[in-house]
Amino acid sequence: MKPDIDIYAVEEDLQRGKADLDSLFALGDMYFSQGRHLDLLDLCNRMTTMPLTKLDLATVLSYKGVTHVCLSHWEAATAAFLQSLDALEHAPENMEEVVSLKGMNYYDLSLYCQDVDKADDYGELALKYLTILSRSFPDYPHMSKVFAHIADLHHSMGDLDQALVYYGLFYEASVETEDKVWAMTGMATVYGFLGQTDKALEMYNDALQVADSKALMSKVYYDLGEMHYRLENFYESRSSLETALKFRDQDPVLMQNEEYEVSILWRLGTIAFDLEEEEEMAPLFEKVLGMINSTHSYYADINLRMGHYYLGLCRYATASGYYNEVLLTPAASAEETLIAKDCLAGIPLKKPTLLH
Repeated sequence: MKPDIDIYAVEEDLQRGKADLDSLFALGDMYFSQGRHLDLLDLCNRMTTMPLTKLDLATVLSYKGVTHVCLSHWEAATAAFLQSLDALEHAPENMEEVVSLKGMNYYDLSLYCQDVDKADDYGELALKYLTILSRSFPDYPHMSKVFAHIADLHHSMGDLDQALVYYGLFYEASVETEDKVWAMTGMATVYGFLGQTDKALEMYNDALQVADSKALMSKVYYDLGEMHYRLENFYESRSSLETALKFRDQDPVLMQNEEYEVSILWRLGTIAFDLEEEEEMAPLFEKVLGMINSTHSYYADINLRMGHYYLGLCRYATASGYYNEVLLTPAASAEETLIAKDCLAGIPLKKPTLLH
């Protein structure tokens, strides 16, 4: 790809149908770095209509999937990644480009596919192809990213020792400050899960020191807040997450990632619930419900907690509405469904009559 391009000249060439493929890919990189995701999506759609090789088509579709992720279009993202894999169906797997595309597509599918069982399968395939890529193609130009994804996958699968190894490799291979901060945050999070809290806090603080702008700090504070929540340090967790939300608008990627905002608001709501600060909790959860639908993993949880809130206020009809919403939610777990049924069964049919 061309590192430096005249963006306006390439856009003019595109309109006239004279832009070469390398320039279009470089233009896509430029749109992504500038956060121009709608322009990038339009570019991807235009490129899919061009006469492309299967490999180039797979690359464009993978770009398209990542763009949909940035726009929080989860179903469209999943469809694009699967289409990219379809385009690679008969491609030889001894090619670096094929192995890398398959590994990246499966990795993204493991993150954004809404079917949990399929997501686990995609994670296994991602680990397979990315590990092959790291071992068979040591000169791959984006090896730091490969190490990062392998580390994330080992972490999500509970293989924490291997996760630490690959986060270390990620750090060593990193050139950009952003990548170093990401690697340090990954190691800190693993140390937290290993129960080495002091080491985790030291690593989070080191990551914040290395970060050369507030744009890099949001995700560090988010992960720090999540660790504090697991340790039931609710006030420290809330402070970190509120800081993450504050710095989010300075990150060109996170500022357009609605799911990131949803995750922070949901966690702040659960903290308020745990601290029995219901008046703080309710508006947070109501805001999240306005941003998600019934297929979202947080939907049943929020409705269950809101049902408990209104049940405590003896507002039985409102509580029943939230509990019934849990029963209608396809993403509700068996435990959430059982709790909602038990709570509904215990709600009085009528308000008690006051005796004078």
